[in-house]
Amino acid sequence: MINNWNNIITDDDIVYHVGDITMAHEHTRAFTQYIVKHLKGHKHLIRGNHDDESDQFYLDCGFESVQDHLVLGDHFICHYPCYESKWTTKEEKPFIQAFKDSGCKDLIHGHVHNKDPDLWEPDGVKRINVCVDFEPNNFHPIAIEV
Repeated sequence: MINNWNNIITDDDIVYHVGDITMAHEHTRAFTQYIVKHLKGHKHLIRGNHDDESDQFYLDCGFESVQDHLVLGDHFICHYPCYESKWTTKEEKPFIQAFKDSGCKDLIHGHVHNKDPDLWEPDGVKRINVCVDFEPNNFHPIAIEV
């Protein structure tokens, strides 16, 4: 996956990683640092539900910023797809509200792995699943113009 990333991303590219860079527990901290330091680009972490280390840890790994969500142009970037259903967890609700408050219509997200948001009940939101294991992405980063 490092090669897939570095074959697409240049040192000058700005990259927003939508979370779950790793489950950075004590035994994987050095591995996380190794991976991030070997990825090209200006990297920004949008924290996911498994990114439970301190912001400073991720900055020391090589991310330039750590955020919970981000509005970039007309895009809301968040780890969660901000889709309300019977499976919505309480940890997702503040992100759903932040998305609604943003006024954005497009949402760039991860979290759902190989689930296709185009197959969900329509709610007027264009969701872009950038999970590397979402089949169309084929373990590569996705370029999105903003």
